[in-house]
Amino acid sequence: MKRCILILLSILLLGFLSCTEEERDYTELVNVFIGTAGDGNTYPGASVPFGMVQLSPDTRSEGSHSYGSHYYPDSVILGFSHTHLNGVGEPEMRDILFMPFIDGDKQALLSQRGVSYNHMNETGEPGYYSVIFDNGVYAELTVTGPCGFHRYSFPENEIPNVFIDLTHPGGAEDLYIRKVSDYKVEGMRRSHGWAYDQYVYFVAEFSLAIKEFLVSVNNEEFVLSNGDGARDLQTILRFEPGNPDLLIKVEKN
Repeated sequence: MKRCILILLSILLLGFLSCTEEERDYTELVNVFIGTAGDGNTYPGASVPFGMVQLSPDTRSEGSHSYGSHYYPDSVILGFSHTHLNGVGEPEMRDILFMPFIDGDKQALLSQRGVSYNHMNETGEPGYYSVIFDNGVYAELTVTGPCGFHRYSFPENEIPNVFIDLTHPGGAEDLYIRKVSDYKVEGMRRSHGWAYDQYVYFVAEFSLAIKEFLVSVNNEEFVLSNGDGARDLQTILRFEPGNPDLLIKVEKN
């Protein structure tokens, strides 16, 4: 009888412990910025296990500290690209860079000087990243397996703009982007790096209608164009003012 009671108590104790373990959220213990300050070459952005998209901020495009995309001592962000690798010793990925901005930041983005921010206004946790730029733009990122999701909140009275840089981080063999509708663009980036002859296709859908679709080809002035087949391609999308929040879904193929 005593043996049966001990067995029953043991089962109840194990059940209690298992329930306690299930209720604890271990993601609260994760510091996604570990490895970003030295030679760890890690990225702090949003990803899921075995996902096709790793949506994360890039603070530089050249040098060994750019391999993981986010070098913590940097004080500017070039944009948010959709593919990253952790702990690499060679530059790779960082394809399809998106960046929200206000009109005064355009030249800084075109010249890859980036937009300034403070780490006090930066947050990261498993599957989520956010930052408030010094210009007041608030960016939030999350992902599913094949998609990256952006939410950009713009200051009042500012025109929502999005910069798409297919040249980042170091140019490519073939690039194109085209406007499919007032709410959708699609494009491709082909590059030769550690992943030789890599093709990345994407479709981006927007919650607001695109009012202007401006493309710069080979460092020429922005013109209304699809830029099909260009080797050096940067794009600006302008949206209707008066809508502070812009939602974007980017599906990678």
